[in-house]
Amino acid sequence: MKPLIPLCLLQLVATHATAKLRRSARGFCTPRKLILSTLAILMAAIWLGNATLSVFYRESAKPETLSCLIPLSLLAYAVWHVLRLAYNRPEEGLEWTPAELEVLHGAPLTRRDLILYRLTMVAMAGIFKAGCFALLMLPDFPNLLLSFAGAFLALMSMDVYRMTLEVYVCGLTRRTYHRLRAGALIAMCLVAASVWTSSGIVAEDASSSPVGVVGNIVAAAAPWQQHTWIGRTLDSPFRVFYMLMSAPDLSATTWVAFAISVIILVDLVQVLLIVDRRTGQKVQRRQRGDYDRLRASLPTRADGHGPNEGPTVTRAIRLPRVPWFAGIGPIVWRQLLGAWHYSGSLLVALAVPTVLACGPLILVQDRIKMAINVVGALAFYSFLLLPTALKFDFRRDIDRMAVLKSLPIRPLAVVLGQLSTPVLIASVYQAAVLAVTGIVRPVSPVLLISAMLLMLPLNHLIFALDNLIFLLFPYRVNQEGIEIFLRSTLTFTAKGMLFGFATALLFGWAMITPVFAAHWIDARLLFVIGVWCILLSFAVGCTWLLTRTFTRFDPSQDVPA
Repeated sequence: MKPLIPLCLLQLVATHATAKLRRSARGFCTPRKLILSTLAILMAAIWLGNATLSVFYRESAKPETLSCLIPLSLLAYAVWHVLRLAYNRPEEGLEWTPAELEVLHGAPLTRRDLILYRLTMVAMAGIFKAGCFALLMLPDFPNLLLSFAGAFLALMSMDVYRMTLEVYVCGLTRRTYHRLRAGALIAMCLVAASVWTSSGIVAEDASSSPVGVVGNIVAAAAPWQQHTWIGRTLDSPFRVFYMLMSAPDLSATTWVAFAISVIILVDLVQVLLIVDRRTGQKVQRRQRGDYDRLRASLPTRADGHGPNEGPTVTRAIRLPRVPWFAGIGPIVWRQLLGAWHYSGSLLVALAVPTVLACGPLILVQDRIKMAINVVGALAFYSFLLLPTALKFDFRRDIDRMAVLKSLPIRPLAVVLGQLSTPVLIASVYQAAVLAVTGIVRPVSPVLLISAMLLMLPLNHLIFALDNLIFLLFPYRVNQEGIEIFLRSTLTFTAKGMLFGFATALLFGWAMITPVFAAHWIDARLLFVIGVWCILLSFAVGCTWLLTRTFTRFDPSQDVPA
């Protein structure tokens, strides 16, 4: 009988873990990495300490709230993956790093072994995440072990579900994929209409803050989830995981919930293996058909024995040349092509900040306050969410760093070329939101134009800062583990400190502006000019640091495996 997990895979996972530990230890070899790694560990310790104190001193949540919120969160996560894949088709079902392609795909391993290896690596990250969840939920769930088991099985099931969807979508034809996209859009519209009609929430009762908008959405989804047959049917598998998390001891009900959770996970793994096998067969048949059609379309040879595969004379087409601009133009053009390729996923990713930023259009009655709230929400969510959605810069080119450094252009030109595309997309998006604001609730055009002028250096600062942290702590898009946790901690801490410092600086400038503008200039104009100069100074300084970091970046040492 063939073992569930071959011994060679266990040895490979152990070797991989050892290599990651050694690579992490190398982060303390150079002074720069030592300082950054130490800062990341200190910040992580501070955040974990605060979380630990909150665990011991906060009040426990109501069981009714948790029984609704946890299944609803898992359901929303599952629905999000359907929407994401409906508008962002991955190039392959299971993504592999270059090192994995070189080592694993050249080894005598079957496709089943490769999938089991990927699931084992996901499980290692899932153990860490489930442990953190169980510790944070100590005041709410009485049994730490059962809370950890339920969280781990839930996270593993969601990851296997995500991988199954990605493999399935990769095997669809273009026509079928467009049908899936249309069906997902129609289903989401019907669910949103059902939630809205069953909630009874009106705009006048809602909070004017974006957080209040999110709270109202959750409050609207809760009765729909509990009192409609669609909601009860969709969240029924996730309630099993909650029953296991919240169980006080090992009773008969707990064993039943545990058994059902394990069966769900095992069945999802079996479905993943079946879908992967059938998808591979369909892709092979489709590629053979494409090859046969291409071969049949070639002109016949003179002797009539097969197609003429020799060169054919075609009319030369003169394409417009991309402007050079010291080497910036071709880099921007390449990143814009990548953004166009992922245009569907961009629309989905930008939908969330759009809804949150446009909330004050409905919730705030005074037009001046409404416009200020829209601008503030747009700046905050651009700072928080847009860097994750617009990765058309160094974060997308981690495997091309050696090529970028070998280009015959200045490092500053490479940096500006990499930053131009996300800054351009973010600026166009913000201009569209402000234009909609001016059309739906007309306000002074001067206010909207001034806000857009402030957004331009802010966008450059946002993406320069994110790329600077990325080059200091490089990672891969789908990478998981303790390194990503430390990097995320450092990133959010740095952004939080910068945001707090910028808020204090703007408040101080607003206090002293009337003193300088007493006689010779309007105070509001002086305030806008000063804020613009402050943002521009920060953006220029961050760009200079990013250029120096890119110059010192060593692809042979700093590129993650």
